[in-house]
Amino acid sequence: GGSMDAPGCYFQDTSLRLCSSPSKGRYLVATRALEKGEEIFQAKCAVSAVFESHKKRVCAACLAVAYGVKYEDTMKCPHCHQAWYCSSSCRDEDVLHRRACASLKLLSSAKFDATVINVFRMVINICAMERLIELDLDLPVVGIRLLVSNRDQWREEQVQSWRKPLKVLLRILQHGSLIPTDDSETVERLLDLISKMECNAFGLYQVSSSKQKEVCTGKGLFPTASYFNHSCSPNVEAVQYGSNMTFQTKEAVNDGDELCIEYIDTNLPCSARKSILQDVYGFSCCCSRCGQESSRAVSGSKVSYALKQGQTKTHNPKHKPPSRKKLSKQSVVDPRAASVVAEPTAEISSTSCRDELTADMNTCSI
Repeated sequence: GGSMDAPGCYFQDTSLRLCSSPSKGRYLVATRALEKGEEIFQAKCAVSAVFESHKKRVCAACLAVAYGVKYEDTMKCPHCHQAWYCSSSCRDEDVLHRRACASLKLLSSAKFDATVINVFRMVINICAMERLIELDLDLPVVGIRLLVSNRDQWREEQVQSWRKPLKVLLRILQHGSLIPTDDSETVERLLDLISKMECNAFGLYQVSSSKQKEVCTGKGLFPTASYFNHSCSPNVEAVQYGSNMTFQTKEAVNDGDELCIEYIDTNLPCSARKSILQDVYGFSCCCSRCGQESSRAVSGSKVSYALKQGQTKTHNPKHKPPSRKKLSKQSVVDPRAASVVAEPTAEISSTSCRDELTADMNTCSI
């Protein structure tokens, strides 16, 4: 759910009401009876980051996908070569990228693990967005700063695994004038920001033209969508098209019922679901389905979790992305799995910054 300080005005003129409780935090309920399949809310992506592996196939501005091909080199940013666009208008109007460009270029010259690179691309874009907000530019952003974090629940080894890579990122952000150079608390704030991404980012999916299956091409923050809590028996599903996300009911909903989506693969057994939700999102699921399945497990009854029609069991469900019409919130990264190659390449433009980065990265490992 969202921060306890966020206003409920985002949901005016909708059939949703923002509520709060000590146990649930912020959550949404229906203000009237809803029919199955009814569209109840739309959310806009405030900031996103396309994965390094897909940056030539997904527009950095509108997130439109070039199916089966790559965008032309003439449509990429000529300065950093880190963003591709579906059109010249998207390229020319991408104010956010112009602010993040210098830092993204420098990041591309540092040989981090791909997982770390993808996280840091999002961090850079968020920092760029915050600088633009300070300039009072008219941007489609709501409540990034108000998103909830579970940073206080991280294990010490998770925290330590990020500290050295973040020292390098700190230099990169300062080089791009995205953070102050004299802020001693910046690393702690970056840790908090990564945790916010972990709790609130949604996967951005496209259908592979060759294999006809969906692949995750990046991550996006849809701040208003973060007020939907999780249930292992969700009554709402999210449908993402480009930078827009629509929420519609999966079943009839009564007036006053809580509206929930799924954050993870709900075909997993109860113990696995609970473990992932605790580790990644920082809460123990107490939905009715988990309660029923836990009771059966205690009593020794066989617990079966229904697979949706046409699906098969898999030993690693994390590798099977959710359907576009059943889009889950996805973990941004498991810091314990991240690794860093301890040297940058020679493409760093600033000599002084390059030398500082090299010194930092020679001591950097996860």
